[in-house]
Amino acid sequence: MLFALLAFMGMVVTVEIALTILRIAAGTQLLVLAYLIGTSANPIRVRILGAIVFFGFSWGMVAPVVNSDLAPTFGSLYMYPTEWIVPALLIFVCALFEDEFPTPLWAKLGVVIDIPVSFLFYTNLFGFANYTYAEPITAGLKLCLVFGAIYITLRGHKDDLILQRAHLRLFLVGSIALIALPVLLLQMSSLPSITVSVYLSLSCVIFLNTSIALIAFVKVNPGFELAKIPAVTAQTSMDNDIAYLLDRTTNERLYADHNLRLKSLADQIGWSESKLRNKVNQELGYRNFNQFVNHFRLDEAGVALLEQTDKAVLAIALDAGFRSISSFNSAFQSYFEMSPTKYREANRKQ
Repeated sequence: MLFALLAFMGMVVTVEIALTILRIAAGTQLLVLAYLIGTSANPIRVRILGAIVFFGFSWGMVAPVVNSDLAPTFGSLYMYPTEWIVPALLIFVCALFEDEFPTPLWAKLGVVIDIPVSFLFYTNLFGFANYTYAEPITAGLKLCLVFGAIYITLRGHKDDLILQRAHLRLFLVGSIALIALPVLLLQMSSLPSITVSVYLSLSCVIFLNTSIALIAFVKVNPGFELAKIPAVTAQTSMDNDIAYLLDRTTNERLYADHNLRLKSLADQIGWSESKLRNKVNQELGYRNFNQFVNHFRLDEAGVALLEQTDKAVLAIALDAGFRSISSFNSAFQSYFEMSPTKYREANRKQ
């Protein structure tokens, strides 16, 4: 009996030591990722948000190791930096994958709601943390933001013209699903605690993910250029393939198909998907397929707004290939730097 008890205690100590080592190792790797992204050549918003996300993960891994030293003084507030991970992750993937499109309104609202609720929970202001459903509510809000991040990451995967970034989307979705979802689901279930074995499993997953990310970036993309936006400029000379692509797309109005995708356009012009991706990205400078197709749609819509003054804006948008007035207005504003109505009025006065 005594031998069994000693063996069990030894196993517990071994697991605790392994968990501590994994936490420190993974936290260190996450801190390195935060530094590399924060000092990379990416746009400033991507660098700041990426650094916040990875620093938050790093703090979440290392802080529990010194829990006994900090908790008596600061209470649960010492874990508050980890609460910025999920909202920062959502805005980060928007900045990384949405290119010229603005952050969706629903994403902004989700972040604005999540931050004060998390603050109320971790500071226990007004006794919020004592409320029976405080933890499930806080975790539920974050779960919605996590699903939002997964949606943003996945929705442009097939039409992403940058192959490395398309692979990054899938890796990121898998990482989010393996790391964030289990923790949030457990918190929503109001279980009294998460077992050491679960923490050990999550620490292993995080350590492996960060190791893969560091090795992959060092080999394939040492500059950590995730969202370096090239300027889209007209070429003074183009090869026969590009001329053929632009001629078919323009003269046959292939862009007017609402359901046009990278694969379907490649099939129509008789190219492989990889050839079309390389031509549009590397020679024309577009980062995603919608950006390329919308160039033709917006040119047509701009002419139609001035020549067909009695035609409704919605009808013009649908004829040009847009699926909705909201997507048309957003793309038009980005392209012409004014709304379709103002564009029509401004050019009518001239």
